[in-house]
Amino acid sequence: DERPTASRIGVGCVIRDRYVLEERLGIGGKGTVFKALDRYRSDLPEEDRYVAIKILHPTEDNRGYLVADLRREFYCAQTLSHESVVNVYQLDRDGDIDFFTMELLEGELLSSVMTRLQPLPMPRARAWSIIRDIGGGLAHAHSRNVIHADLKPHNIMITHSGEVRILDFSNAVGNLAEDIAQRRNTLSPGTLSYAY
Repeated sequence: DERPTASRIGVGCVIRDRYVLEERLGIGGKGTVFKALDRYRSDLPEEDRYVAIKILHPTEDNRGYLVADLRREFYCAQTLSHESVVNVYQLDRDGDIDFFTMELLEGELLSSVMTRLQPLPMPRARAWSIIRDIGGGLAHAHSRNVIHADLKPHNIMITHSGEVRILDFSNAVGNLAEDIAQRRNTLSPGTLSYAY
């Protein structure tokens, strides 16, 4: 059984002899998110055996900075325990594969919901409910000195049960003074159309 490497990661690979990658859920600038079967959860009900796993893209350029960014993203999200923020579980490494696991959310991105509804607006009561939940998650993050820094409809998940979750803390700034000082000159501007 050949060990997977970051350059050959994909559906069917097994990470840490534990996480079986079953489906690619999304791809971003720094990493790819997969649905994975967690073999350690085999005694749980079927729907609870899965996690989402974010794997850092393979690259030699600025590898140290990218790994530091992945860790910062994980730790920023980990400090937040709120019903409107995605839950993260474990930060780990397998050979040259850097990753973290989080709850698997079944639903639709807010950006997709908005596109699907066009040209009609979202019903006012539903829109206010989503705004309230996002605001609650952001207020909680800010109370713990975490700034998301790239909030947009593409980073909000609406679950099938109607819950709202803020995703992707990859541009977040944490509460450590050295984190802010170190990143001041290297911060990504996030998505400019949502930055104003």
